[in-house]
Amino acid sequence: MKRLAAIKDYITEQTLHKTFNPKGQLTLYFSNGCLPDEIVLAARDLGYTIHLKSEQASAWILEKQRAQTQK
Repeated sequence: MKRLAAIKDYITEQTLHKTFNPKGQLTLYFSNGCLPDEIVLAARDLGYTIHLKSEQASAWILEKQRAQTQK
C-alpha cells in the first residue's frame, strides 16, 4: 500500500511540475520491457490510460482521460 501511494504521489508530482508533454502525456521507460502492476493500478486510480509507445525502448505513455462534455 505504501508503494502504491508513493507511485501515485510521483505521478501527481510530475503533473504539478509540468513533466507531461503538451498532449498531457507522461512517458515512462523500463529496462525489462514490462510495466509494473503497481504503476498500472496507480495510473488507473488517478484516471490515466496507459499506452505502449515503443517496444524497442520499453516506453509507456500515461495519458489523462478527458471527461466527456455534454452539449
